[in-house]
Amino acid sequence: MARRNSNMNEDQIHPCSIFRGWNIYFNYQTEDFQRTLSIIEVLYDAILKGTKDGSLTTLEETAISYYIDFNALKQLITESQFSKALEERPEYIISCIGVAIFQVFRPGLQPQPGLEHLNKINIRLKNYEPITHLKEIKSNRISQLVCVRGTVIRVANVRQLVTQMFFTCNKCGSPMLSYFEDGRYNPPTTCKTPQCKSRSFQPERNSAASVDWQKIKLQELDDDQRGSGRMPRTIEVDLTEDLVDSCVPGDIITVCGIVKAINSEEDRGRITDKTKGYHVLYIQANSIENNKQLEAGKVDLMQFTIREMYFIQHLASQKEIFKIIVNSICPSIYGNEVVKAGLTLALFGGSQKYAYETSKIAIRGDPHVLVVGDPGMGKSQMLQAVSKLAPRGVFVCGSYSSTSGLTVTLLKEKGSGDFALEAGALVLADQGVCCIDEFDKMSKEHAALLESMEQQSVSIAKAGICCTLPARASVIAAANPVGGHYKFKLLFSILFFYIYLYLIIL
Repeated sequence: MARRNSNMNEDQIHPCSIFRGWNIYFNYQTEDFQRTLSIIEVLYDAILKGTKDGSLTTLEETAISYYIDFNALKQLITESQFSKALEERPEYIISCIGVAIFQVFRPGLQPQPGLEHLNKINIRLKNYEPITHLKEIKSNRISQLVCVRGTVIRVANVRQLVTQMFFTCNKCGSPMLSYFEDGRYNPPTTCKTPQCKSRSFQPERNSAASVDWQKIKLQELDDDQRGSGRMPRTIEVDLTEDLVDSCVPGDIITVCGIVKAINSEEDRGRITDKTKGYHVLYIQANSIENNKQLEAGKVDLMQFTIREMYFIQHLASQKEIFKIIVNSICPSIYGNEVVKAGLTLALFGGSQKYAYETSKIAIRGDPHVLVVGDPGMGKSQMLQAVSKLAPRGVFVCGSYSSTSGLTVTLLKEKGSGDFALEAGALVLADQGVCCIDEFDKMSKEHAALLESMEQQSVSIAKAGICCTLPARASVIAAANPVGGHYKFKLLFSILFFYIYLYLIIL
């Protein structure tokens, strides 16, 4: 990287003469040019130092994205306002990081005009802090960098998003390059050729540069739903390039991205004067961390403090630890030790065998429990306590649930008309517990649970889409006996009949 001369005037300095790849990340003239150059030089020195001492990873020649640790980069930069500047002006700071990364790992590459997108290195921030709850994302967070965590409930198809395209003037024939910010169609308004000033242009569709684009919907976790009686917060997330197809419905992901706003009727193409002022918030994803494990075992969703770890160590040294855990489940319900013991075993589960061996049949390790009893015995309270204790717990009422609500449904998007998968209760409870109350009140939904309880997966074949989603959950159901109450006379009759047979055999 060539160092700039302090005696040179700002008008005499061209960015490309100092930094290679400037046009890749900056398609406009920055407001404070000298400040931008200073920031890039500080980032360049910090990243170069981090790659030498091993605190930052290196970049492969064929890689299109570079994942940089936010905590490591913050320690290498001496600027005290770096974190605040990254939060308030994320696009500007990330572009500066991209230019510095390009100087470190692509020092001898000079991008060709019009083909800058082929040499771009996407900057992906990981381990960004703090994590923001979805209920805190409001209008004051627009254009800021946030990190959110939630469950994927809807995944749309992958489509193409045009980022730039050439236009030809119909009068003088000069080409003009136009950039489409966030995929919005933005043709040139006036020809830049002197003495032309034409307003008519012809798009050159063969020159369009596009990236992969996918939209998902994120729902907040149960731990964040502190207020009872309110709908869980949801927000849409846009994934681009190598981030597409990185998650499926039911996955718990951590998204780092920029909060943006868009007109609610823009995708439908029917913006009127009454709807111009209505906007919805969405997140333009910068990086995604999927908590789904590829190996066998449960996903670790719990984070313990040092005090809690000492308590767990003390509890493990007790002699009757199983009895202590059983009595700790729903202590407001007296007795029912056998029922609570069964719920405890369902929470811990077993060991899955032959999960990734194609030559053997996989054996599930998640048991299923059915609790049958008279009304008023506390079955619903115990199921709600179990769903709150589990790291991933979903509680539903069987009398108001449908087959699609329990498994998975296929919805049609309003704007594009494409189909999107939306997860149900069993898919959302993947590697957790799904508690179903009023199990006996379900009419035709029992057949939908057979595949998920036996094969631990949910299959769908609809509208030409065939897919299988994981549903590795323990089903804990509560039901009333036939007729609503136990028939003690019939029970005693059956008991006396077996006693009579026993006496005859003797």
